[in-house]
Amino acid sequence: MKNITDIVRASITGITMLFGFVYFFLAAFIYEVKDPQITICVVSLMTGVFGYWLGSSLGSSKKQDTLDAIQKTANASSDGDPIPPNGPKGGKP
Repeated sequence: MKNITDIVRASITGITMLFGFVYFFLAAFIYEVKDPQITICVVSLMTGVFGYWLGSSLGSSKKQDTLDAIQKTANASSDGDPIPPNGPKGGKP
């Protein structure tokens, strides 16, 4: 499932960035669009997508992977039996 998420994230980012650069190039150099609002909007969209998908979302995913690995390590006892999340019952505090 994680590989599908990575593929979707890369696809959305790549498509948005490609269309953004193509539009920016066409508007700035070929058609010489005089209204800068559209160009500013496209650049803002590209920045938002790039920042979210590769910054916030990727960092959150890595953090979750790290937390999952720590939890697996903490839940395993020396003999391989999982320790309950609240600790052993009936033991000394």
